[in-house]
Amino acid sequence: MKSLNTRLISGGSARPEIRPGDIWQTSAGVKIIISSVTPGRVTYTREGYEHPCISPVESFYRAYFPVKPGAMTAWCQANNPLEKVKKLKALIQAKQESNKSAKY
Repeated sequence: MKSLNTRLISGGSARPEIRPGDIWQTSAGVKIIISSVTPGRVTYTREGYEHPCISPVESFYRAYFPVKPGAMTAWCQANNPLEKVKKLKALIQAKQESNKSAKY
């Protein structure tokens, strides 16, 4: 019998990378911003708290998880919805004006 070779290779870290500037949050929803990362600890600032906090990397992974930007946020950054709404309003008003002038 032939063995199945899927060519999948295990390796790498199963945990997300901690990078300065990233936003993470607790299970309660408190958001933090990463200030700096060293091999042994993470420095971050809590939302609504002005002083930096320091945590060991292992306990940081247990307490926090990364916040991923939503699909709608990514779409709004790629496309300016305010400009699109303004263009649509202008088209609708122009159409209404042309219909009024055509009736009289």
